[in-house]
Amino acid sequence: MSEFFSNTLSLPQWALLLAVPPAILILYFLKLKRQPLEVPSTFLWSRTIEDLHVNSIWQKLRQSLLLFLQLLLVALVVLACLRPGWQSSKLTGSRFIFLLDTSASMGATDVAPSRLGHAKRRAAELIDQMKYGEEATIMTFSDEARTSRSFTDNRRMLQALVREIEVTTHTTDISDALRVAAGQANTAQSGDPNNPQDQRVAEARPTTVYIFSDGGIGAVEDVTLGRLEVRYVAIGQSTPDNVAVTAFSVDRNPERADELQAFGRVENFGFEAREVSVSLYLDGQLQDAQKLNLEPQAGSGVQFQLRDVEQGQLKLLVDIQDDLEIDNQAFAAIDAPRPSRVLMVTRGNDSWRRALSTDVARRLADVVFVEPSYLESKAYLDESDLGQYDLIIYDQCQPPRMPQANTMFLGDLPPAGGWSREESTAPPSILDWERTHPLMQLLELGNVRIVEASAVKPPVGGLALMDSTAGTLIGLAERQAFQDVVIGFAFVGRDPAGDPIPNTDWPRFFSFPIFVQNVLQYLGNSGTATSAPSVRPGSPVRLRATGAVGTLKIVSPSGSESTLKREGQTGFTYTMTDELGVYSVYETNDRQPTSHFVVNLFHARESNLVPAEQLAIGSTEIKRETGTALARREMWKWILAAALVVLIFEWYVYNRRVYF
Repeated sequence: MSEFFSNTLSLPQWALLLAVPPAILILYFLKLKRQPLEVPSTFLWSRTIEDLHVNSIWQKLRQSLLLFLQLLLVALVVLACLRPGWQSSKLTGSRFIFLLDTSASMGATDVAPSRLGHAKRRAAELIDQMKYGEEATIMTFSDEARTSRSFTDNRRMLQALVREIEVTTHTTDISDALRVAAGQANTAQSGDPNNPQDQRVAEARPTTVYIFSDGGIGAVEDVTLGRLEVRYVAIGQSTPDNVAVTAFSVDRNPERADELQAFGRVENFGFEAREVSVSLYLDGQLQDAQKLNLEPQAGSGVQFQLRDVEQGQLKLLVDIQDDLEIDNQAFAAIDAPRPSRVLMVTRGNDSWRRALSTDVARRLADVVFVEPSYLESKAYLDESDLGQYDLIIYDQCQPPRMPQANTMFLGDLPPAGGWSREESTAPPSILDWERTHPLMQLLELGNVRIVEASAVKPPVGGLALMDSTAGTLIGLAERQAFQDVVIGFAFVGRDPAGDPIPNTDWPRFFSFPIFVQNVLQYLGNSGTATSAPSVRPGSPVRLRATGAVGTLKIVSPSGSESTLKREGQTGFTYTMTDELGVYSVYETNDRQPTSHFVVNLFHARESNLVPAEQLAIGSTEIKRETGTALARREMWKWILAAALVVLIFEWYVYNRRVYF
């Protein structure tokens, strides 16, 4: 309560003010003094008798509206002198960008009504503090940045724009948003000069950007802030409670052709041990359920067996009430096998050739092996430009230009796209890998040895899949509708005589054929013999048609339909992957779907709800306290206004002789 009130009077002043209410009550208790008045004698005795009944100094207090109003007026004055108020965010600067995080984690309910709802309220408080002539704009970001409109001093419009913001299912990437914001404050180009998102302005104006986020954005590099001042308003409790499904896949049991195996992984990102029930549904019908005991900050795998299932839609559900509901479920679809087309360009790599020639790999993909000289032929250029392959693997070589396909580079870099590398001076040791990513799931790499490697650096927005003492050894980046993976070490080296020698012992471990299978499933878009491909929300999906059709019909999990036209001769690209669940693909006039694909969150950074204490932007660290400067919001003006209303009403009652 001491923070709510702020005393402004001394003790004598309070004594004088608090003496007013008793004085008002005494005036209402005292009787009126009788005035002498001559009356007829017949009235004399009756009036005398009446005075005998009230022959005392006090009278009984009667119900009075004026008394109530006068006491209320004094009470309001006393309350105003106490200066009630509260602490709120203080707006600093003269030109503002309110940048709100709309990624999936902002749907968490550890603060009411949700993290995004709380962020919108905090932003609205700051907009209310804007003074005449100050301008602001509203921006949102998840995996892409969106600007609501240009700068304006219309606070009502800014408040309306904030109210319209909604949470998404996408992951978090603030890089583009910061580049756009920096372009508003600096005349020079900000960030990456090759990025079309960068903007120039005619006049440099210092700008303050308020970032309302839980901070799950990672380190942001290649962004120059210049005259842009960043304030980080952290949203969310420091000890949230969340359990998430981080992986889910379906495969045929290699020992039993009539049996499917569903694998899942459930992580406890909270700070208390939890017992949860994990259920598997097929086309909405419960098939099986298991109990899991999850320790804090730990996870566990779960496995189900399914018999005599040819097709259908699967759902893995964790029955738990936690702070983020969206990651308590995962989806998979069972489709008939459709081999993908894979091209491997190599001078000779026996380990990869053997792994791509197994029975499992042959069911997943039709693989063609060619020499690097084939990259200069017209046949290759036509095939790569027309999207004839789902995946092209370049073993220690580069194409003249990037193809219309997913790619994997072994021991080399793509010819474009912002990739870079740094040579290692000593054999690296593997430290960690992204176990939840489809490419790296079900792998154990702790004993793998590598002789020579180069630390690779993905472009902005890329993902590190394997970290070592030398740096990132496997990186991934998106390129329009495609994905590029770079492995920073070769599998086959060359001795001084030019003869091939092993550069790593990974092919000796059981994890290597599993990795190759993951590559065919994820980058080859083949799925397994049963599992449809899975992507994250907002990611584009490359679709293939069985025939020479010009359009495809896509039905989303909610039932909405959209028509997709062929992009020249390069196939189909679907981008409206905002909903989680199973999408059905129909070819022309088909009543049954020809294939499916699924959208799952599967992102540890979104499921780990602990707010970041600071943001790393380039070489600058922005602590969460920077955006929470406090200002006291006073209520005494509104209380005095109420007192004035009471005074006017009291005057009206007294002069009009109003009785209740």
